[in-house]
Amino acid sequence: GWSDAPRGPYPKAGMAEDLLAALDQLGVERAWVAAHDWGGLAGSILALRNPERVAGFAGFNTVAPWLKVDGAGLRHAPAFLYQYPLAAPVIGPRLIGGPSQGYLRWLESWVGGGYRWPETDAEFYLGRWRDPARAHAGSQWYRTFLVSEWLPWARGEYDGVRGEVPMRWVTGASDPVITPLMHRGYEEHASDIAFE
Repeated sequence: GWSDAPRGPYPKAGMAEDLLAALDQLGVERAWVAAHDWGGLAGSILALRNPERVAGFAGFNTVAPWLKVDGAGLRHAPAFLYQYPLAAPVIGPRLIGGPSQGYLRWLESWVGGGYRWPETDAEFYLGRWRDPARAHAGSQWYRTFLVSEWLPWARGEYDGVRGEVPMRWVTGASDPVITPLMHRGYEEHASDIAFE
């Protein structure tokens, strides 16, 4: 299992440590990382902490742990409030895996600017979250970020860490949560970086 996988040199890396353990378990020495949403946070931290294991990084509607806590960032903070119900014990797994999955369907419409998936596509994705173990894991993912990872990032844990691998960021112009505002100052942290 994952708990038996070799661990990297950063015992408190959280989600990125999980990715490193997966690479170790699979015997992958170096990988290109393309990631979306939470996977982008974990992937970018993996690239920052273990650049010898990452050939390049592409993040799609995601951010790195280089947070700017300033007026513009604080005004944008309410866009992230949707995460708290998902992270809540008992409530979060029910919202994620309940029969109607109304909260997830609302989120899909909200972040998609009103776009609605065809029902067959929605069912393909959402149906997997009805598994109680997956719903619990999804809720735990949010809780891990909110409880143990976000505050150190906001306090500048990664301020002095430079990206040593090529980094690309692709952000949807209409996404209400991850906006180009979130990428302010990234150029200071990596020499080979681009935005689309």
